[in-house]
Amino acid sequence: MRSRLTASILGRSSPSRASLEAELRAAGFVLLPNEAPAEIDAPSLCVVLDLEGDDPAAALDACRAARARESTTALAAATERDVDAHLRALVDAGADELFVLPHDAPRLGPRLAALRRRIETTERILDEKRDVERRHEHLYEHAPIILHSIDAEGRLVSVSDGWLDALGYDRAEVLGRRSVDFMTEASRAHALARIPELFRRGVGRGSRYEFVRKDGSLLEVVMTVLVERDAAGKILRTFAVSTDLSEIREAERALAQANDELHTLLSAFPDNIFRVTEDGTVLEAHFGRLQRRRSVEALPALVGKNLAEILQPLRTPEVLDAITKVRGTTDIAALDYETRGTDGAPMFREIRIAALPHGEALILSRDVTDLRQSEALLREHEARLHALLDHAPVVLWAVERDGTITFAEGKGLAHLGFQPGELVGTSVFNLPSAPGGSPQVDEPLAGRVYKGEVPVGGVWFEHASWPLRDASGEVIGAIGVSTDITERRRVERALRDSEQLAQAVFENAPVGIQIFGPDGLSLRMNEAHRRQLGLASTTFGVGQFNALTDPLHVETGMDVCFARAYAGEVVEMHGQDVNLDVYGSAWSSSRARLVFDTILFPLRDGDETRAVVAFCRDVTERRHAEARLLLADRLASLGTMAAGVAHEINNPLSFVLANLEFVAGALRTLPPDAATYEAATQALDEALEGARRMRAIVRDMGTFSRADGEPAECGPIDVHGVLDKAIRMTHHALRHRTRVTRAYGDVPAVLGNEPRLGQVFVNLLANAAQAMPDRPESENEIRLVTRSLDRRVVIEVVDNGVGIPLELVSRIFDPFFTTKPVGEGMGLGLSVCHSIVTALGGELSVESTTGAGSTFRVILPAADPAKNPREGLRPAGRGDRPRVLFVDDEPYVCAAVRRVLGRDMDLVCASGSEEALELVRGGARFDVVLCDLMMPGTSGVALYTSLLALDPALDRRVGFLTGGACTDEVRSFVGDVADRLLYKPFESEAFRALVFALASGSMPPRPVG
Repeated sequence: MRSRLTASILGRSSPSRASLEAELRAAGFVLLPNEAPAEIDAPSLCVVLDLEGDDPAAALDACRAARARESTTALAAATERDVDAHLRALVDAGADELFVLPHDAPRLGPRLAALRRRIETTERILDEKRDVERRHEHLYEHAPIILHSIDAEGRLVSVSDGWLDALGYDRAEVLGRRSVDFMTEASRAHALARIPELFRRGVGRGSRYEFVRKDGSLLEVVMTVLVERDAAGKILRTFAVSTDLSEIREAERALAQANDELHTLLSAFPDNIFRVTEDGTVLEAHFGRLQRRRSVEALPALVGKNLAEILQPLRTPEVLDAITKVRGTTDIAALDYETRGTDGAPMFREIRIAALPHGEALILSRDVTDLRQSEALLREHEARLHALLDHAPVVLWAVERDGTITFAEGKGLAHLGFQPGELVGTSVFNLPSAPGGSPQVDEPLAGRVYKGEVPVGGVWFEHASWPLRDASGEVIGAIGVSTDITERRRVERALRDSEQLAQAVFENAPVGIQIFGPDGLSLRMNEAHRRQLGLASTTFGVGQFNALTDPLHVETGMDVCFARAYAGEVVEMHGQDVNLDVYGSAWSSSRARLVFDTILFPLRDGDETRAVVAFCRDVTERRHAEARLLLADRLASLGTMAAGVAHEINNPLSFVLANLEFVAGALRTLPPDAATYEAATQALDEALEGARRMRAIVRDMGTFSRADGEPAECGPIDVHGVLDKAIRMTHHALRHRTRVTRAYGDVPAVLGNEPRLGQVFVNLLANAAQAMPDRPESENEIRLVTRSLDRRVVIEVVDNGVGIPLELVSRIFDPFFTTKPVGEGMGLGLSVCHSIVTALGGELSVESTTGAGSTFRVILPAADPAKNPREGLRPAGRGDRPRVLFVDDEPYVCAAVRRVLGRDMDLVCASGSEEALELVRGGARFDVVLCDLMMPGTSGVALYTSLLALDPALDRRVGFLTGGACTDEVRSFVGDVADRLLYKPFESEAFRALVFALASGSMPPRPVG
């Protein structure tokens, strides 16, 4: 039992709550908060506070929830509503006690004290019961008698030591096996045949079975079986007690037969039967045939208990007093009392008490719940009828054959300006009627049932009326029910207006809207969504598309999003592809896919989703722009990397190439020695060729080193040179798949941007290589053709590959269109090529035949003839030796330049910008300054600026070298000094020509701004 009694009040703060808390404390209860903390047991007493301003249904729900908590011993309801129907509802919801406030306030203390005593008694009984159950479990297992229990499947879950001793098994050998498996075949059949009756009756006594011991001998027992069920009637376990009949078989057989006969007799009796002592102790209890289903607990378990533990405490003294009164007489005492069944519902019993010998008494208990409930239901129906008439806008009426009103009741009369009963005796035909008359009266008086809506005195009523007939079938009058529907008609009209407004908003909304039914089928879509999808109003019908089963939705996981929306969740989806083929779209194939941002919103009716509304915003163009930006960023990163790699390679390649040229020239001045001269010169020539090829590769990489975001400066471009570079850049993709042939015509330079055009031709060559079928390389061919057309240049990339299907030709320049597997391309290559060519004022088109190949045709405008900026840059004369300051952080480059060109000029080398500035500041004078643009510390651009600050006349005499422009500053600067810039690795003649051109002072100054 709990060490203290606790109470919890469910309800908001109020004067009634404060008073109730004071009375509970005075009665000895310890108050807990509304929800007891985890370390404190649930309250002994739960009080639901039902205030006048609260929702009555909330109080009923609170009662049911508290009653459902098994640890709550008692439940009381303190209500400020003194309404019989509400009080009965509180009792039905589980309240043990009712306090009507403030009416019961004076008696609240005594009643709470009595309730405390009752709770203490109840908890003491429950504690004793739990203790008994624990001892029973211990005794059961170690009992020397033959006991076993089985689960609902008939398998052994526990056996006593006596059972194991009797059959000779160990416990581990039997648990989990069917109990009937240890019986003889005949006993097993008998036991299985009795199972339906056992489950129906709940108990089986006196059945004899033969068990087979482990050693093969037989054990004959008489068995008593009891079925244990939960509150819902589900079988939990079956207990069996067996008695060895080896010695007392015959005597027990006779006794069992007598018990069976008595049990059968008692079971056939309709009432529960109790034999009790004069102090109310139960000696014997039997189920009644009609009472079993409502018993609080199995009646045999009541044996040994006192009536005070079974009956309500207030009724026990009455029963004991009746036992005393009938003692020694033949009188029969009758009492009624109320209790609760296994489901917690109230039960009503009628008991009869008669005297037995030895001071005992016989009590017959009969369930009269149905009778009492019928009586209560009748009273309830009467109350509901009066409540209906008092509160509902209804008129119940009756008229005689001549129209005289004999009955007229209901609140609906007030809407006509009459009081209940006021119209009795008047004629119904004197009431205001509609222009069409009063069919609600005329029709039933003519012998016909009428149902319809007709106004009476300006008030709309829904009528249902029937004829009244006498025994001969003659119509003697009419009765009817008329319900005021004026407000309903107003609401219906408002609903129609609302639906029209919703329809207008739906059809004219600027976003796409599509509605799906609970089965996933499309129901409707608005005009904006039809325009998004390119559908005519009649193109897409109801039920043509299922959001839950469409293969595209299943593939992309959108079916899961729709399922979440059907479960009641608002779901946002971003960047979802929409396959227009599903809708039979009228769009051309160039818009076969759209991208939507979608919000799925469930339309709920209570807990049920009636539909899902999809709000769709077309973000296709935005996603295309984002993808192009991503591609540009990737190309910029690739260009930056290419520029860095080129710069790092060009520096060592410069002095390698210069030294090779020097050694080759030196060897040729020596007397030839056939044994070594030719081999040495050949080796040097091959090394020079290799170095020059490396230089060409690095310069080709520079073609693609421009970040895509940089301005695309246009100028005269040698298209053949760009094509050759593109071939070299795609050499790895072409060499083992196809051969490349050139058919170059005599074409002028085109107006374009070399990096951009290089990107176009590399992409076209790579695509052509990938279009080649799996056949010998010699059978595959890519042909590059150039020709002039008016003032334009035509470049064709022709392949004899697999070709492009006709239905796809118009879509290949669309962003994200690709026929490659997922993960092998974004579908942006040809789209970017198309954009580049169009931006340069040209055209990109395709002709293709499936199985024969494709021709991609680029048409670009020709450039105006322009003077080559390097024309005239020739040595001023070998007799002049200009004084040159050469600035480079790579010492080997300086050494190679001095070695190769030292005969033609006076070279002064500086290893960095700081050293060069010190020389100039120290008074050194130079005809030419050549500096590397990319150097650690101070760059060549910064050195140039500093030199001009010291001597502005140097502007026309400063030249530059670079192995690659890796920074934005250098890339911008390179465009301004293209006429005085050498790219590493350089030819010695080009170096010499630039030096003498700068020394002559003929170079134009660098543009400013």
